Amino acid sequence: MLHWHNRDTVLNCLRQLTSWSNLNWHLYLVNNDANSFSRPTILQNQFTLIEAGKNMGFAGGNNLGITTALANKCQYILLLNPDVEVSENTVILMKDFLANQKQYFTVGPALEESSGIHFGGKNPAIDLNTRCTSPPDDFEVDYVPGTVCLIKRQCFDLIGLLDEQYFFSGEIADLCYRVKLAGYKNGTISTTRAKHLSTSENLNLANLKIYYSFRNRFLFIAKHFSNHKKELFQKWRNRIWRQIFGAIFTLNFARGKVLWLALRDGHRGAFGNKNHYFFNSKS
Repeated sequence: MLHWHNRDTVLNCLRQLTSWSNLNWHLYLVNNDANSFSRPTILQNQFTLIEAGKNMGFAGGNNLGITTALANKCQYILLLNPDVEVSENTVILMKDFLANQKQYFTVGPALEESSGIHFGGKNPAIDLNTRCTSPPDDFEVDYVPGTVCLIKRQCFDLIGLLDEQYFFSGEIADLCYRVKLAGYKNGTISTTRAKHLSTSENLNLANLKIYYSFRNRFLFIAKHFSNHKKELFQKWRNRIWRQIFGAIFTLNFARGKVLWLALRDGHRGAFGNKNHYFFNSKS
């Protein structure tokens, strides 16, 4: 779990976890903030606080927690956003699924979000809206959102950690695509549920999400679709330019600038942390 400017949300999630009594679990809480995180009294003996010392992004922060968990011989890694409500029973069902389905490396529940119920994700090189709105015919999906994602240890042993070039958005789709390339599968158990709580966002955070979502598609394509890079790059250039013109037409110049930055950086391969576009530092 990551902490980044969301202490109250993290504490609420820790309170939720106090009811988990059947799983043998340990929480690795990564403070992805330049400021130290004062350790709460909740779950004192069941979590390890890891100080990143700076914002390492979703991939970098989670990699700190994952490597620590792997060093401690954990066989399953649960990526969990602190703004999620998920029952212990749901996680047990996910764990049992991975234990019994040898060809699956990752699994998640159906996600209740403000825009509806979603059942995993679609290929970000192709689809603008990557959330699946219908359950899969069996269990297999292109990727499991990192909001709630249970991953076998074998996955990291075989294909490695999250790619930190993404920084934020796209790194789980990338991991899951590498799972497929290795001959394994990603799944969603459509009969299970987790609730992704909607939280208010300031304009900077909203723009940050737009930027990374569009920029990182160019990285995903360059890594995994090099044989179709030219046509896919053109496809996304066209899509982004249409959105830029739409933003200008509605006088939303801030959104237009964010889209242009995403297009520019994605096309020239300028990846990693670009939070200084939206904040006073790379926080």
